[in-house]
Amino acid sequence: MITMDQSRDVEQARRLLRRMSQSLTHPEQVALYCSIILQSLSKEWLAIDEIKRNSLVHQLHMAALLHDIGHAIANHGHHKHTRYLIMHSDVLHGWDDTFRRDIAAIAFSHRKKAEKSWLTSHFFGDINLMKLAAILRIADGLDRSHRGHVQIHDSFYEGNSFIIQVSSLRPEFKQHVLTKKADLWREAFPYSLVLKA
Repeated sequence: MITMDQSRDVEQARRLLRRMSQSLTHPEQVALYCSIILQSLSKEWLAIDEIKRNSLVHQLHMAALLHDIGHAIANHGHHKHTRYLIMHSDVLHGWDDTFRRDIAAIAFSHRKKAEKSWLTSHFFGDINLMKLAAILRIADGLDRSHRGHVQIHDSFYEGNSFIIQVSSLRPEFKQHVLTKKADLWREAFPYSLVLKA
């Protein structure tokens, strides 16, 4: 259940996107994919109480909405600009420093190669933040075209794999997700990611 504070956070994120003249289409689509995948990863959250679980869901939603905001400054290195805007935008008033830091870390991680050397320090030793970033990377890759064509029909565990059944995912985008975007997934989760079209 979304709280009033969380509802305010969502509106502030959308306001920042509008202020920076950024479309809501791709961020909202990525947020939807994140939500679907996260809900299916029930095994990951069995030891986490409901309040903490709700907080993690909210953090992922905020990072998904804002992950590309840095394009408003420059396309090159936009993930770095994203982190800066999340950390310093006055539109996001009421966000405490830790919340900003965590959202910025998750959003920043949606691009580039996931290097083992910085993963632990980048997520402040919090494996849950790493898992959220891994989910965001997959969701962003599924909407690589920024057109929202891909549909997730189901996601579930099967043996040592986590299966995501999709439609309308172009073969080259599927390959991109599995070879480039899933690198952090392999670090964060104990089972392989499989995309079934």
